Amino acid sequence: MLILATTTDKIQVLLTSAITTNQLDCIATYKDISTTAYSGSSPTLVTTNNTTAVDLVPAPASNVQRIVDFISVYNADTANATVTVRINRNSSTGVLFRCTLATNELLLYVEGKGWNIHSSSGLSKQSLTYDNSNISSNPNYLINGGFQISQAATSATITAGTATPTASLGYQTVDSWFAYSVGGNPTIAQVAGSGATPNRLQLTGAASITSVGIGQRLEAINTTSLALKTVTLSFECSNSLLTSLTVVANRPTTTANTFGTIGTPTKTLINSTNVTINSTLTRYSVTFTCPQDVDKGLEILFVLGAQTSGTFVLSNVKLEEGSVSTTYVSSDFVSELTRSQRYFVAATLLVGQATTQTWVSSYTFPSTMRTTPIRIGGGSGYAVALLNSFGIAHYQSIAASLAFTFSAYIP
Repeated sequence: MLILATTTDKIQVLLTSAITTNQLDCIATYKDISTTAYSGSSPTLVTTNNTTAVDLVPAPASNVQRIVDFISVYNADTANATVTVRINRNSSTGVLFRCTLATNELLLYVEGKGWNIHSSSGLSKQSLTYDNSNISSNPNYLINGGFQISQAATSATITAGTATPTASLGYQTVDSWFAYSVGGNPTIAQVAGSGATPNRLQLTGAASITSVGIGQRLEAINTTSLALKTVTLSFECSNSLLTSLTVVANRPTTTANTFGTIGTPTKTLINSTNVTINSTLTRYSVTFTCPQDVDKGLEILFVLGAQTSGTFVLSNVKLEEGSVSTTYVSSDFVSELTRSQRYFVAATLLVGQATTQTWVSSYTFPSTMRTTPIRIGGGSGYAVALLNSFGIAHYQSIAASLAFTFSAYIP
C-alpha cells in the first residue's frame, strides 16, 4: 500500500535520459481519507519531462491520508526508456520502482497487488508483488534453490570458456547449479547464512570478463506438467558493480534433456527479460508462459555482462506455477540432498585392509541417478566399474577408504 500522509509527500516520475520522440504517458488515481470524509479522485494525467521529475500524485491536504490506488506509465517513445517512480518527502526522495520499458510496454501499480510490467502484446512480463502468502501446494521446480547443498566444493574458480556444462564438466560448486564465464576466471562460492539469513551463491568478478552466467537445467520428467502453463521465477540478488541482469528461459530444440553447451547450444529461447538490479539484496520476479515443448526440459539462466570486479549474489530462487510470486520457503536439508543426489553423488568407500590382494567393494547410490553416472573425481589410480544408476562395484589392490564423485548431469 502506498500512502501519502503529510502535505510534503508526493509521488514523482522521471527518466534517466531524454526521450527520442515522445514523452511517456502517466496516469494515477487515489482516494483521500480524513476523520470526517472519504473521497476518490479523478485520474491525474501527466507526461514525463525527460530527466526532470514530474509530480504524478500530488501531496494531500492537511490532516488527510492519500492512498494510491493505481499508477500506469506507458512508453509511447520509439526507444527504450528507463523509468523511476519515486516518493518525494519534503525534498528527500526514495525509489519506489525503477525499470526499463521497451516501446509500447506498460508499467502498472495496483493497490493490493503491487507492480507489474506488461509487454507490448499486453502479457504480464515482470512483477513485484506484495502477496507474501505461502502456497504449500505450489512447489519449487528448481533444485537446491536455497543453495543448501554443496557436495563437491563450497568454492571454485570458473575457467573461462563456453564448453560447459557437459556430462563431465558440470557443477563447479553448489549442487544442480552450473556457471560459465567468457574472457576471465571468476570465482563462485556457497556463502553460508546464519539465523534468518539464507545461504547464497556468490560470484566474484575478474579482469577481462565480457559475460558470465549461472544456470540450472531441469529434467524433462520434472517439466512435462509445465507445458502451456504460466510460471513465475522469483529470486533475490544484488550486484556491487552492474545494474543489469538478463533472466533467460530455454528448452531443448529437438532431444529431451539435451541443451548443448553454452558455446554450441541445441536449445530454443522461451523468454528473455532484462531486470534492473542494485547493490542491495532485493527480491524480483519474472513471469512467462511455457510452450508445449517444455516437456523436453527447461533451462534457467541468470546472465551478466562485464563482471570485471565486484560480486553478484543470488539467493532463494523459486520457479512455480502461476503468475504470482509467493514467499520462498526452504525445503528441509534431507529432501534437497535427495533431489540433488539424482544428478551428483559424493561417496566414500571402505574397501579393506593393506594387502597385495584384490578387494571388491560395492556401493548403492542413495538416490536412483538420472542415468548411468560418470566417475568424475576421487580415487586416482583405482578402478571403478559402474554397474548402473543404482549401484557400483569398486575394485582395488591396496586397501584404503577412498572418496569418489559420480555425475549424471544434464548436458
